[in-house]
Amino acid sequence: MTTNETKVAVIGTGSIGYRHLQVLRFIGISSIAISMRAARRVELEAEGWSCATSLCEAAEKGVSAAVIATDTRCHVETPK
Repeated sequence: MTTNETKVAVIGTGSIGYRHLQVLRFIGISSIAISMRAARRVELEAEGWSCATSLCEAAEKGVSAAVIATDTRCHVETPK
């Protein structure tokens, strides 16, 4: 039997993005954090979160949806 697990990228890992990661985990959905800052990725990985440096990298890891949780003014600049 195969399962189609949904994976969601959360782009932006400030307070709102981090909250999205927590909620996704709580409801049983796998997620990948995409942080704009390398230091933040290190923090998140130390906490056990899966991380990527871009949406393309997250797609290679199997994401099929994304939450954009960066500042509104940064939405267009989201790393692809």
